[in-house]
Amino acid sequence: MLAHRYHADLRVYSLAAQSLVQAIGANFSEALKRAQRARLVFERARDELNKHIREHDCSAGRKA
Repeated sequence: MLAHRYHADLRVYSLAAQSLVQAIGANFSEALKRAQRARLVFERARDELNKHIREHDCSAGRKA
């Protein structure tokens, strides 16, 4: 479940970063806020997955 959340949050972050590149003018500020929120959510998911892997000695190839 954590791995699925990580991948989903990574996709959202990637899309937000892409929209940031295309944003101009007044749209940039809102796109930047979305990208920053998406980054924070992605980083939290990454940290939780890494923590789980460390605590339970999970292999990266196995489902968590």
